[in-house]
Amino acid sequence: MTTESNFLEIAKGLLQKTRQQKAPWTDAGGHFLLLLKNARITLSYQSPVAEPDFITVTFSNKEGKVAATWTVHEEDPGWELVNELHEEVRRRAAGWEKVLADIEDFIRS
Repeated sequence: MTTESNFLEIAKGLLQKTRQQKAPWTDAGGHFLLLLKNARITLSYQSPVAEPDFITVTFSNKEGKVAATWTVHEEDPGWELVNELHEEVRRRAAGWEKVLADIEDFIRS
């Protein structure tokens, strides 16, 4: 059985691999997707109007059958870590480094 601590360790590892540019996340329209050899990881941020924001991490097999789901709300333990992962993935998927470099080049010229 997967526990909260397992999910937290997975999130830490995903954040590290993402920062090392070893996790090729893609923007799948409303969520981000990481395809591995035998698994898929989906990261989705929701911001309901009258409720706390939450992030859902879904772990599936390579065919897309869901094996586990982890949802973290703003007030939950682990929110800061999972939100940091989501922000890092979002920036990388959007090509933030290239955008920032282009802006800095423009400012310097």
